[in-house]
Amino acid sequence: MPSAQARPRLGSRGRPEETRTAILQAAVREFAREGIAGARTDAIARAAKVNKALLYYYYRDKDALYGAALDQVARLHRRAFVDQQFLQAAHHLGTHDYLVRIHGSDQYQVAITRSGEKIVP
Repeated sequence: MPSAQARPRLGSRGRPEETRTAILQAAVREFAREGIAGARTDAIARAAKVNKALLYYYYRDKDALYGAALDQVARLHRRAFVDQQFLQAAHHLGTHDYLVRIHGSDQYQVAITRSGEKIVP
């Protein structure tokens, strides 16, 4: 007998953002591996654990999905670049220790973690 608190299947109506994210992550991997010409939407849907109809519900065609995948990669690179610039400015201005004390486990910590730097207490 299934648990009453079982998580809804990926792609069900209860979790549209998780579904969109799963499709996008699978698309980024597939396009990186196969390129736009070689990538297959059925492989993307299978990797995202959704059917092709649901994939096309979120992204009207392969080109739209490719555009969204490129946007996602660009956003991640831009965020990493901004975080790195922020850290370099903090070190240059001598505010690193101050920022660690104020934001040690908050946004500054996230920026440090993403950039690969470590906080030394």
